[in-house]
Amino acid sequence: MKLRRSKWDGLQLIGTGLVPIVAVVLLVWNADGPLFRSVAIGSGCVASMFLMFFASRRIEKRRLEEYIERCRPLALSGL
Repeated sequence: MKLRRSKWDGLQLIGTGLVPIVAVVLLVWNADGPLFRSVAIGSGCVASMFLMFFASRRIEKRRLEEYIERCRPLALSGL
């Protein structure tokens, strides 16, 4: 039994890839600005990447648990 991926997985992957690119663009635009703003942009980028990482792990864990629960009746019936 193969698990089907959500339709949103592709969009989430694109969004995750764009986060560092957007952060670099913002840092370049803010090159002449205060250092605090550059640090805030970098920190926000890192924080959002950590949040996406942990959210994807939680989603994957939930999918695995659902898959195990779907297969449990088959294992108990001896098939």
